[in-house]
Amino acid sequence: MLPSVKRSEKCLQLAYMGRARYDDGIYTTYQDHICRAPDPDEIEKALYNYEIKKNAQQCHDPPRLIIQNARLKISLDAAINIPQYTASQHIIIPSNYQVNALNEQFLLYDNNDNQRRILIFATKQHLDFLNECESWHCDGTFAVAPKLFEQMYSIHGSIRGKKLPLLYSLLPNKDQKTYEELFRIVAQHELHLKKEFLENQNSRQTMKNLAALAFVPPNNIVEEFSRIKENASDVLDGNKLYILNFYYILSSFRFDFVFRR
Repeated sequence: MLPSVKRSEKCLQLAYMGRARYDDGIYTTYQDHICRAPDPDEIEKALYNYEIKKNAQQCHDPPRLIIQNARLKISLDAAINIPQYTASQHIIIPSNYQVNALNEQFLLYDNNDNQRRILIFATKQHLDFLNECESWHCDGTFAVAPKLFEQMYSIHGSIRGKKLPLLYSLLPNKDQKTYEELFRIVAQHELHLKKEFLENQNSRQTMKNLAALAFVPPNNIVEEFSRIKENASDVLDGNKLYILNFYYILSSFRFDFVFRR
């Protein structure tokens, strides 16, 4: 003898409280209501959301693949009403995903700009290592970048003859403004100049000008650097840390380059 089949069902429209019970082939309504006729697209959308939630809990596939597989199971008409994955740019990173396995802060910077989101990842120890390295090796990679970003940009430090990845960033494009923001944030944290950048307008302009040297014609770099150096504050120029650091960085700027310090 087969066991009896029982289940409860509810209306998909959240504004209504319709409920029914299924018991061995018989439906019994115990919370009745009147609503508009079922919309096939809405039903498919609900099944689509259910499929994503279920697979996110049960498998280890990347989000992009889970969403893609769920979309393949719905009709084209229903797919039109479902937001594209590339439109879901309002990323919120929970605090437990901002730290590494040792519970150290790993998310270094998030500009929270949904049109050109920039995320930078590094621990304080990684920044200390970068500060001690004699050279930096930088690489922009496009093949492994998440779909919402154009490239994954990393900075590697040369320690005892070995190149170790110490900082990662996800960038939305290859624009000058984006690279300026990336290196400005790295310099502020590495050389502890964040307060100087926020409170001193002259220092803030100097840092921006130094970052822009990457886009100056090679023959004019030394001349432009000298001009910036003359106008720099004592905090930046006196200790030679920031000025000399960026001079060697930007004098050899290219797609895959080495920062000589």
